[in-house]
Amino acid sequence: MNGMELTMPHQTMVHVQRRQMEDQKTYEMATIFRPDLEEQGFDPITNTVENIITSAGGEMIAKDIWGMRELAYPIKKNTSGYYVFYYFKAAPDAPHKIRDAVMLNENIVRHMIIVSEFMPEKLRKGGVDGQEQ
Repeated sequence: MNGMELTMPHQTMVHVQRRQMEDQKTYEMATIFRPDLEEQGFDPITNTVENIITSAGGEMIAKDIWGMRELAYPIKKNTSGYYVFYYFKAAPDAPHKIRDAVMLNENIVRHMIIVSEFMPEKLRKGGVDGQEQ
C-alpha cells in the first residue's frame, strides 16, 4: 500500500461532509403539545424536541413559543394545545428521522415539518429562544 490509498477514504469522507453541508435546507416544524402538560412545565418537553432535531443532524436556529391556543377542532379529545415552532437547518434526509421520533412522543398531539422560506423578524435577531440579545 502506498500513502495515496490511505488518504482516499478520508478525502472522500471530507467531500461527502462538505456536500451534505451544501445540501442543507432551513426547515420549520410546528408542534402542538398536550394542554395537560402545563402542570409539569413545558421547558423540558420543548427541549426534548430540540434534542431530537440535533440528534438527527439538525442545527437549531430559533424557537418560537406561541403558548396555549384553542384548536379549530378537537384533536385526540383535546380542544386546546401548546404551540411551539422550531426553525432549524438540516440535510434533506433529517426531517424523516425527526418525524419518526416525534411521532413516538405521546406529548405531541400534532406536528408538521416544511421547508421554510420565512422566519419571523424577532427570531432572526433573537436566536434559539427568540429573545432579543
